[in-house]
Amino acid sequence: MEIRLNSRRKSTLTPMCLRALLIALTCGLAAQAAPATAFVGNHPAGHLDGIFTHQFTLAGDRKPLGPTTYQNWGEHLAAQAKQSDEDRSWALANVTPVVEGPWGSIASTKVYYFGIDAAGKRITLPEISNLWRFRPETVQIPASDHVHDTYYVVTSNPDIVIPIELGPLMPGILIERPRGEHPLEAKGLIDGKDFYLRQRDGYWSFSIGGADVMSKPEWYHEESDYTRDVPDTGTVYAFIARVAALYRTGASTMTNGLRQ
Repeated sequence: MEIRLNSRRKSTLTPMCLRALLIALTCGLAAQAAPATAFVGNHPAGHLDGIFTHQFTLAGDRKPLGPTTYQNWGEHLAAQAKQSDEDRSWALANVTPVVEGPWGSIASTKVYYFGIDAAGKRITLPEISNLWRFRPETVQIPASDHVHDTYYVVTSNPDIVIPIELGPLMPGILIERPRGEHPLEAKGLIDGKDFYLRQRDGYWSFSIGGADVMSKPEWYHEESDYTRDVPDTGTVYAFIARVAALYRTGASTMTNGLRQ
């Protein structure tokens, strides 16, 4: 990896700051090895499992590594590194890269996006959501009492490989695996347009399309069930499939009134 200063003024890092930075970068790059995840959906809400379409090419196995514990973290990191090497080899051989960037002083780079289905198969993706696209991470480090220097954190590899974990595959819809609890969020594509789902304390909002799908969507839908329970993934996928059907049948957009 590389750290690049996004300013002309230099600053000095104490050993303690540098150690903290390296720990933060290690954690961040480890998380990047399995970044935002995905799914694919259909008009009806039923039969979400085991559906594969002709749009996807299945190849390669990728086993889940399981949780990291105090006892197994060393073996887990080694397995993660091996898995990342295998991902890179598979992606370079099977995926057409996308050129992303540039970002300020950071040059553009080739990014290899690919999917991982629920069975652990590596698959090529027909489309990429703008909400999944790679962007360099930034880290701010105090240079004085009132000034922070901003650093870009980028990998040292010339090409970046981004695996997108997938669940049930359905025609025309790519669904990001839900993340978080309060709020729970998911991102993806419906008929080539970005979508963003948000659920918190029983309030559901669903945005599709537009120049900024999260704040100014082309189409919007919301519901509420007045519960603080976190929905399971099956409930989330069924909701997405049902709302996608409403959108596809020409239902009118709603006014954003519930987002917390």
